[in-house]
Parts: sequence; structure tokens; C-alpha cells
Amino acid sequence: MSMRRLPGGYSISGAAAAEIPALIAIDLAAGQLFAGTGMLPDDALQDHVPADILEDAVPGRHLAVVRDKAGAPAGFVMTSLRPGTL
Repeated sequence: MSMRRLPGGYSISGAAAAEIPALIAIDLAAGQLFAGTGMLPDDALQDHVPADILEDAVPGRHLAVVRDKAGAPAGFVMTSLRPGTL
């Protein structure tokens, strides 16, 4: 398995608290990709990571944002530490 590079001009960096509304919009839009597939119930399609959870992840650098060519958020990943794991 090989690691693919980001498309030209895209980057990944830490999130800022001011970006939380954009990340929620991205999360909701991502849920809509499953609309009509039957893979998620309708209520799950309207669900998103709560703002306070995203905000809590920012200071610890557990929230990374994929940025487009203009530097705007295009996606994100949130990590969390789990006891007994690497």
C-alpha cells in the first residue's frame, strides 16, 4: 500500500477555533453523501460532531484541516487518545 499525495495546492494543518462553523458545514455535507443509500438513518444524516467537541480538540492539536488552494477548509480529521493504544 502506498501513501497518496494531496492534490496540488492542498495542505493539511491544525485547525483554528474560528473554523468550527465551516467544519460543521463540511461534516453535514459529508453526511449527505450517504443520503438515499440506506447506509445511515435519516437522523444520522443531520447529525454532526458537536461544536464543543471540535473546540476541545483544537488546543491539543487533535483536529487537522485539509485546506484547498485558497487555504479554506475542505475537510478535517479529529483524533483522540485511547488508553492502552499507541
